[in-house]
Formats: sequence, C-alpha cells, structure tokens
Amino acid sequence: MTKQAIPYIRYSSYRQHLSESYERQKEAVQRWLANHPEYTLSSLVFEDLGKSGFSTKASKKASGMVKITEAINAGLIQAGDAVLVEAFDRATRQQALDALELITPILRAGVSIITLDDGIEYTRESLNGSHAYLLVAKIQQAHNYSKILSERIKSTYKTRKQNAEQGKAVKRHTPMWLNVDGSIRPAIAPRIADIFDLYIAGVGKHSIAAKLRLSGIKELSTCSAPTIDGWLRNKTVIGYWGDIPNVYPAIVEPEKFYLVQKLLKERATIRKRTPKNFLVGLVRCAECNGIMIIHNVKSKPNAFRCMNHHKFKDAGCSNNKSIPYNVIQYLYLRTAWYGLERALQKQTLTNAEKQKILIQQEIDTISQNITKLVALVLNGDIPEISQKLSELNQKRTELQAELDSIEAGAVTDTQRQAVILEEKRLISSDPLVLNAMLRDAGYWIAADKEGNMSFSELGDVPEDKAKQIITRYAGVQRKEKSNQTEYYKLISTHTGVGRSWIYKINPTPGLDLSTFPLEQMNQTFDKPIQGRLGNILIGVDEIN
Repeated sequence: MTKQAIPYIRYSSYRQHLSESYERQKEAVQRWLANHPEYTLSSLVFEDLGKSGFSTKASKKASGMVKITEAINAGLIQAGDAVLVEAFDRATRQQALDALELITPILRAGVSIITLDDGIEYTRESLNGSHAYLLVAKIQQAHNYSKILSERIKSTYKTRKQNAEQGKAVKRHTPMWLNVDGSIRPAIAPRIADIFDLYIAGVGKHSIAAKLRLSGIKELSTCSAPTIDGWLRNKTVIGYWGDIPNVYPAIVEPEKFYLVQKLLKERATIRKRTPKNFLVGLVRCAECNGIMIIHNVKSKPNAFRCMNHHKFKDAGCSNNKSIPYNVIQYLYLRTAWYGLERALQKQTLTNAEKQKILIQQEIDTISQNITKLVALVLNGDIPEISQKLSELNQKRTELQAELDSIEAGAVTDTQRQAVILEEKRLISSDPLVLNAMLRDAGYWIAADKEGNMSFSELGDVPEDKAKQIITRYAGVQRKEKSNQTEYYKLISTHTGVGRSWIYKINPTPGLDLSTFPLEQMNQTFDKPIQGRLGNILIGVDEIN
C-alpha cells in the first residue's frame, strides 16, 4: 500500500500571507516529495491560515494537529503515513506538556512527523532515543520564542498607546485611505467616505464593492463585500486608533459612522443586493407577496409579471397578469412621495437626530463598561471599582434623560422641494441608489390577478378618501383598423361619488424618467389631471 504524505501548513498573520509564507511551505513539501517517490501527496488538506501556534484562545488557536488526529481515528490516515511540516514551530508553540498532548496521538498511531527544514523524522520508535531530547528542546525553543515575541509586541503596543493618548504620532499599519505617517490619501479617502452614504441609502455591500472596482483607482480594483464590511466597521474613519480618539484625521462624521453601526445590526439577517433596474424589488404580487420581475422586449423593459407564476405557473401563483412597465413608472411618480421623504430623512439627519445617535452610542459604551465592572465586583468587593461603577451608572442615567428629552421634541425639517430635487438628481445620476433607498424605506407597489393596484403610500390622498378609490390596469387600447397599441388604460374609480377616470399611458418603450417635470408628480387620484405628466401620460377622460 502506497504511503501518504500529509502536508500541514500554518501561518499566524495576514502579513505572513503577503510575504509568501504559504507558497514557501507548499514548495518545501513539493521538494521533499520529489526526493521521496515512495510517498504520494495526500488529498487531505490541513491548514491553519492566520492561526496562532501559541495562543490558547479558541478564535485564534490553530487546530490542524487535532484534526489530523481525528483523521487518524477515522481511518483516513494510517500507520506508515507521514505528516510534513516546514519546521516544528509550525506544528505548535504551546508549552511542553500541551505540545506533547497534540503530537503524541499522531506518533502513537504509527504516523511520523517530518520537519522539512532539517529533514528529521520523528516516530514512536525514534522518541526512545535522542529524538526525545531534541523534540523537547524544539518545543521549549518554539514556545520561548513566541512568548518573548508576544511580550515585545505588548510592550510596543503599550508605548504606542501612551504616545497616542498624549497626541504624539503613532507608527502602525494604517488602512488604505491613510499614508504611513497618518495623513489622508486624497485620491482614496473620499471614496471610502462615500461608501457610508451608499450603505445608509440602502445599497448592498456587493453593489458598493462593484461600484468602487469601476472607480479607476488601482487600490480599489479588487475590493469585495467583506472589504466594504470591514471599512464600515473601522473606527479609524472617525479618527480612532483602538479606543483612543483624535489619533488620525477623520474622514466621516461620527454620527454618520454610528448610524451605520446601527444599520449593520438591523440588516444583519437581511441578505440583499441592489438590482440593476431601478424598479426591481419595488413591485410585488398582491396574490403571493412575491416580487414581480421585468420581462424585456428587444432589450428594453416591457412588463412586470409575478416571478412565482413565471417560474412555476399556477403551482407557484395564480397571478398571470402582466402590468406594462410604463404603467408602473407612472404609478411610481404618483405615489412615491412619502417613501422618498422617509428615505431621505435617513440620510439627511437633523441636528437633534445626530445628537441622539451620539448619545445612544455613549450610553451603549457605558453599559458595556458597567457589565465588565460588575463581573469584577462579583469576584471581590474592591472600593475603587464600586466607585467607578457608581459614576458610570450616574452618567448613564443623565444621558438617558437627555435622550428622552430630545426624542420628545424631535421634529422633521425635510422640505418637499428638497425631496423632489434630490429624487430628480438620483433618477438622472444614480437610479440604483434611489431604488435602494426606497426599498429600505419600505416603499412598494402591488398588483393582483385582476389588475387592481395597491400602494404602500397614499400620496396626497387622505386615508379615508383613499379607501374609496380603486385603481386598476384595464389592458390596452388598440388603434382603429390596426393591431398597434394606442395607449395603456389605467382606470381610477372614486366609489364615494360614483365617478371614474381613464388615464391613458404612453406605450412607447424606454421613456426617460429623468426628463419628467416632477412638479406635476403629486396630483391626487380623485380628480383628473389637466395636461400631461411628462410624456408618460397622454390623456385623461372621465368615464360616464
């Protein structure tokens, strides 16, 4: 039976990855195999990338040797096979007893451990001789090296922390938007600041990353959703180094940063990507509450239809009604006002809202510190800790009272004109951001199988009056002596007064929303619109 060679590769940090530690260890394995044809490379993979051979913390601790033992117990690795490591300190840097507990089950099973830096093969039999002393010496050497290194790092960190607290320059690995001296990189910092606005607007991390990759900046050409997530959580953007403020120049307002932290928690269980079309995700099926997808004709959006019916026919949903794309665009213009207002309020914070966010963040930080101090008090009544706990409780009470006062008097100062201008700008320059904002604000349009339309927003129609208005897509009107579509029919009926109007929607595909005169977009449903709503509404007639 051919003997297996099982590589084990480990490095502790991302910097070692950048220094090609991984490739170096793989190449060492290949060189050894070339000189030992009696072994074949195993298909089993044991790697601890970014894991410590010294740490005992579960999140940082390397577990490869434990997994190798589990593979031996499962019969995947057998006596005569060999585990290959670049050097013994790759296998473990634990204290002697802990290190021996890791490797003893492997050697006892008849599996050897070969260190490639010196070519020594450790086996169950060889430990009866001089290898036992050599192994213990290597274990002690590896552990002592890591211990000294750890102490040096802690000492260096302590010195750097003291310098930072005193306002002195701190040498550290800086994020992408800062130079090594801590100054801002003007080509990159504004782009990083922009991702906070995009995320607040509701744009997904994948879409933000795609947008940055197209920026033309080399450093941003490979960023991904996890990269965006890391930047959104990095307090360096507001000038922090660890928990020390004002170490670096801030590129984002503190209240905006803390608002994003709140949104990250709220959206933690929601996985969504920003769609390519402006209206995707805003239109629902009223029968199954699923989304309605766009059917394209000649690469232009033509109609919305229920996705579940499209995929599974009546087994998925009974709604086989198609609603023309232009009809949905028109209804959007008529109903989106309050959704837009709510969405923009999330981005345009009032002074009171900014203050609330900062106070809430301070309350949360104090609460975390109180929890830590309570744990210390439970282990012994230390007067200094009890005093500090009392001070923090008092401070938290004062902050909560201030927060309650602000909430009682908070007002919304967003003006209709500002909302309309911002919407027009987004329709022209970044419709996907507008889509994300509206979805995040809970805006929607729904259609049932009879063509009846419903909306999350009432527009300018009072709620009691809105209940008396029925809006229904009633199909197409053909031209005389022709099969061509003259217009789409949208019928609005006011049941309270027994009057109905037919709105004639332009059927021309590819109409440009950004050219519409938005000052006409908020007419109410209970009276006919005089004139045109851009070029999308070509006529209104009352039905007798």
